[in-house]
Parts: sequence; C-alpha cells; structure tokens
Amino acid sequence: MWYLDIRTSNHMCGKIEMFTELDKIKGKVSSNDNSKIVVEGKCTIMICLKNNACQFISNVYHALKMSSNILSLRQLLEKGYTIHIKDLSLVLRDMNNQLSGM
Repeated sequence: MWYLDIRTSNHMCGKIEMFTELDKIKGKVSSNDNSKIVVEGKCTIMICLKNNACQFISNVYHALKMSSNILSLRQLLEKGYTIHIKDLSLVLRDMNNQLSGM
C-alpha cells in the first residue's frame, strides 16, 4: 500500500524486497514533523496499480524505519503529472494525459 503525500518531497519505501537493485547511499531526509529519516539507498521500483497495471517509479529512497510507503505528489508534479481532486477522489494523469491508476 502506498500513501500519497503533498508535503513530502521524496518517494520513500521501507521494504527492501520492493527494490530490484539499490544504489547505496547514506543520508537523512526530514519528515513532516522535522524529525530525520535515515536513508540507505535510492532506486527505481515497480508498483502495481488498482487497475492491475504496473508502473515504474524512479528516485525512491529506501528508508529503513518507514512502516508505510509514501509517494510524493510534489515529486510527481515535478515530473509532469497533473493532479485532479473532486468529490473526495484524486486522479493522477501522466505527461501524455493518460490516467494513472494510483
């Protein structure tokens, strides 16, 4: 399960098994409450969407102490996605205006 977060500036995942390969890096990123999250690596991972399609998400940090997976809406906007919110639903569209089933 992935949570969408507008305040988070980076995609983050705590489950090492989701990464097929991992560029080892050491560092810390700030969380929404200004605490620091230790980062062990960064890579592209594949996630499965509600429509059973799969999509690659790049620049995902592996953060050991994350109990949830977070997709940064801010990072998706920077990559050209658009976000539409209406009637308690959120719709993401990619650069080709294709509906993303996230």
